[in-house]
Amino acid sequence: MPACKLVYAVFFVLMLASAVAQAAASEVPHVAKTLGGKKTRQLGESLMKDPSSMLTEFEEMVHSGEAPAFDLVSMIKSIIQGEIMQCLQTARDVAANETADRLAAIELCNDESKARADQIEGSIQVSVNNARSLHALCRDAQKTMYHHNLTSTESYCVKLGKFLHEAKPLSLAGSRTRAEAVDYVKSASINANMCGRSEVCELDDNCTQTEEQLRIKETECDQTQEDFEAAFCTWRRELQLNCEELDRCHSTAVTAYQHHVNKTKSLLEKWNVENAALQKILCYCNVWLSDMDGRDNRSQHNVTQFDVCKAQTYAPGPVDHGTPAEKAACPLTSVECYPGQDCFNQEYSSFDDCVATVFPCGGDLGGDPPSPTTTPPPCSGDFKKGETGTVDGCPLGYSGIFEEAICKEAAISLGLGSRLTSNSIETQHPGCYFNHEQAYFNTHPNPDGSEHMEWAGQICMCEAGGDPPPPTTTPPPCNGDFVKGETGMVDGCPLGYSGIFEEAICAQAAISLGLGTRLTSNSIRTQQPGCYFNHEQAYFNTHPNPDGSEHTEWAGQICMCEAR
Repeated sequence: MPACKLVYAVFFVLMLASAVAQAAASEVPHVAKTLGGKKTRQLGESLMKDPSSMLTEFEEMVHSGEAPAFDLVSMIKSIIQGEIMQCLQTARDVAANETADRLAAIELCNDESKARADQIEGSIQVSVNNARSLHALCRDAQKTMYHHNLTSTESYCVKLGKFLHEAKPLSLAGSRTRAEAVDYVKSASINANMCGRSEVCELDDNCTQTEEQLRIKETECDQTQEDFEAAFCTWRRELQLNCEELDRCHSTAVTAYQHHVNKTKSLLEKWNVENAALQKILCYCNVWLSDMDGRDNRSQHNVTQFDVCKAQTYAPGPVDHGTPAEKAACPLTSVECYPGQDCFNQEYSSFDDCVATVFPCGGDLGGDPPSPTTTPPPCSGDFKKGETGTVDGCPLGYSGIFEEAICKEAAISLGLGSRLTSNSIETQHPGCYFNHEQAYFNTHPNPDGSEHMEWAGQICMCEAGGDPPPPTTTPPPCNGDFVKGETGMVDGCPLGYSGIFEEAICAQAAISLGLGTRLTSNSIRTQQPGCYFNHEQAYFNTHPNPDGSEHTEWAGQICMCEAR
């Protein structure tokens, strides 16, 4: 029983006990002015319903000229002022505090997003800038080496070219490669007894060495380019994930705030009506207590004295529910040009003749949404409880139940008691729902789930349960029962393999692959789904929608052969 209703009930018991005691103690009949046991019970029953009903009873008493005992009126006034009014005020304070908490939750979404953006700027962005600088320095060195070998008079390759060009009386007519020309000079130096053989050999050896150095530098620069592009893609992905999390967090927090405010506004209307009734009852009590009949300890009053109460109005003060903070800005302008787009090539404008092939960012989060898949994610059971306090609280891969027969089956499967007589309640959840450990079925067309938010939620069924099985295909042959997937990928299993979503099979896979096991189930959004490895340890993740963004260089799925 709610606290205020409990006060009303106690109030009724006290009134009834007082009336009985007074009736027993009094021997003087007061037909018109006495508040009898029947009227006391009516008054108490009204109070147990709500103060408005009690006010109606009081007004009938005033109209009929009945006068309650002075002590009873005094007790009614004391309980209203000391208990009931205080109870209503406490309820208002609780609602106001929750409003403040809901507003703070919205602010927290913004604050956490800004903090994450600062963290990315101070770590990942710094790494990107360092990688950019290392790559630029390497390419500048490569470019300098290349032009030196090709044009500098100090270059062994230039000297060799000049020597070959000026060699006489040799004839180098026709098209020859440098190596062919060198071999020709060597041969001619021996056969024709010419001078300069040692010189051409030295120039050729030194030129070949500098060209090998240039090739090594090019390989080094290609690696620094790959490192830079990978760091840039990670930077972009982390910024996008932060913005997506801000969108989700802010939307969820604002929805929760709006649901709470709507519910509170409805309660405030009720509380204002109750408060107005209680204020008028107090006014009647004050009139009754203004003068006492000394003969029988009852109120002595003139009916006209109640006119001030009849004209009394109650104007509640305005309630400020606050204004939810706008979603914080989450700019992505710094990563608008990323590997894979033409505009990214401006990064390499000063050495574009030295750049290797650019590898585009994978797993693009900012383009068009992926086409919907017809295969829902794996379910951990046919039925599951949804998130409490949310109208659409089913986890990924599950959906609401809107058939009473299936609702009953779900209740049995989840071990819930069932009260499945259909009802239509606006404040409950749609279709099949639970409240504490009981299952119910709601037919209301537009429920808001605002009642018992901490205990009630949807009952959900696996979306794959009623779908026809997909066409069977012969998977490609596997190279072993289990294999590690690609690191840094949410769906990184190779062709012919698929993820593992049973903890027992995960343990078997870990043993087969020689991994340590830490298989206590956990739910981590930033890891891979189901069975995964991180360094040389196996783990099991139950999160319904993980993104695999943590430890991308060391972590990945553990996969099972589909033909196993």
